Amino acid sequence: MRTATLNRKGQVTIPIAFRTALGVGTGDRVEFIETAPGYFELVAATRSVTALKGLLVEDAKMVWKAVRLFKAGSADFADCLIDCSANRAGCDYTATFDRGTARHGGMRLVV
Repeated sequence: MRTATLNRKGQVTIPIAFRTALGVGTGDRVEFIETAPGYFELVAATRSVTALKGLLVEDAKMVWKAVRLFKAGSADFADCLIDCSANRAGCDYTATFDRGTARHGGMRLVV
């Protein structure tokens, strides 16, 4: 069993062997999951959604289109996915109250 010491700021240093096994480094996030009363599991919170087991995607082409729009534009991923879904359903545009999202090609600002 490995131990770490809690400093006065409430921080601990995660040993290098554990950081390596988790695949985390400086600035990465970790989660503490309670597995039983008083027992916690430390997991990396930096994995891509595509690494999740059991993830079922209804239309992979649409999702990848949303990813490309997200990377290229000013809208967040959820808005890009909503727009792609609406487009697939035959909508001419998606209405939004978000000015940043409205700059995205398939969105129109509601004023």
